[in-house]
Amino acid sequence: LFSASDALFWFFPIILGYTAGKRFGGNPFTAMVIGGALVHPLILTAFENGQKADALGLDFLGIPVTLLNYSSSVIPIIFSAWLCSILERRLNAWLPSAIKNFFTPLLCLMVITPVTFLLVGPLSTWISELIAAGYLWLYQAVPAFAGAVMGGFWQIFVMFGLHWGLVPLCINNFTVLGYDTMIPLLMPAIMAQVGAALGVFLCERDAQKKVVAGSAAL
Repeated sequence: LFSASDALFWFFPIILGYTAGKRFGGNPFTAMVIGGALVHPLILTAFENGQKADALGLDFLGIPVTLLNYSSSVIPIIFSAWLCSILERRLNAWLPSAIKNFFTPLLCLMVITPVTFLLVGPLSTWISELIAAGYLWLYQAVPAFAGAVMGGFWQIFVMFGLHWGLVPLCINNFTVLGYDTMIPLLMPAIMAQVGAALGVFLCERDAQKKVVAGSAAL
């Protein structure tokens, strides 16, 4: 049951790959494959191994690759689907009709997948580290305001995949101090969203909206 409930969020890049690809006018299945690459077991394993102190760096054609856990992320696959749709239109205009049905998706995957890992990864890492440093400074200066900022923006950080820059802070706090200051700031915001979804589920008369709200609350 947990696997069934967690599957939607874990494979979000694949599902969003289809919807974003369709929305941008590209081949949704090509975008789905790019989303699948983001959450491929080999990538997740490489990410976990990269957290070790003696880990070896990964590169693509000599260019260092910054690996992240893209499961449940939103923005990377949307950005990739947008780029893919642009490239796909160009290729369809350039390639002969006899070969474009095969070569257009192939070339899109060969170009956009590396670009996603090479550009989105480093950019997300840089922004995550910036947010982490900002939180530490803000919590030491004005703890109450830090709580308001983190509680208000946490779900946005999760959507962008930027929360991974803050997770090591929580782990380090538990290891060194035995407690963490961030999680108590986040839980009220998360539970408030659960309460809002549950309220819609209980009060909404539209059956379709009740289903969506009930699933969101769970």
